[in-house]
Amino acid sequence: MVDYFCVIREVRSLSVQLITAELSSLLDADGRISPYTQDVFSRLNAAGIRFLLCSTQPLPALGPYCEALQAYGSLSFNGGLGVSDSGIFYDQPLTPTNAGGIVRLARQNRAEGIVLLGKEHCWYSEGIDAPAGYAERIPCDFSQMPTESAYEIDIELANSTLAALIESANAKCKMYCFRSGNRRRYLHKLATKESALNALLQTEGLSWKQVLSFGMDHSDTELLARSFSSVAPEDAVTAARQAAEELCPAATADGVAHYIENNIL
Repeated sequence: MVDYFCVIREVRSLSVQLITAELSSLLDADGRISPYTQDVFSRLNAAGIRFLLCSTQPLPALGPYCEALQAYGSLSFNGGLGVSDSGIFYDQPLTPTNAGGIVRLARQNRAEGIVLLGKEHCWYSEGIDAPAGYAERIPCDFSQMPTESAYEIDIELANSTLAALIESANAKCKMYCFRSGNRRRYLHKLATKESALNALLQTEGLSWKQVLSFGMDHSDTELLARSFSSVAPEDAVTAARQAAEELCPAATADGVAHYIENNIL
């Protein structure tokens, strides 16, 4: 009897020209790229299949990972900035109006801290940690907005009043928002991995039928649903596992690398 599932999987593996993966799906239990995963991605590169690293982190933080994985490019800021070997293919910084409005609200209502993330620089106030990866991190009281475009604003909330004011303001401008405890992270509403990858495919003359995507988190679900082939590690959030067609072993057990070696290489 023909195993049609295996036949379909083989046909899909032959059509794959581009693989995307969320950074967190590639990190072992120590938060590193294992030697095994590096070896698999080296062979993937040698086979002529391009790899695009995806992350909610800023661009400067992804450099070492891109190098270790021999990535063709990256989607940083959750897709707000897409960069490949050919240059920038997607660019969605926050508008000055939205960025300035959120920062003014935060200052007027005594936020614990503010961080503004640009392509090469970040600005931060007292009371909040500046992210790693930037060569230049600049202390700032935000009495005047930096002139460089910002891709992300992080606000450490001081009270529920500020939270309510910012939520009300964002209901009008509809920025993409990540919530974690008292921290709010705001990005352009079109800073999504799906939108950025769609732009790359159009630029490169590829289609979604040639994409294999791996995702871990809620921000990966649209990309997983759109890709012709999609896989989530078994330790991904429920929404990502439901959006993916298949599951692979846990990220902490090199699940993505094992899937690629067994099904693509």
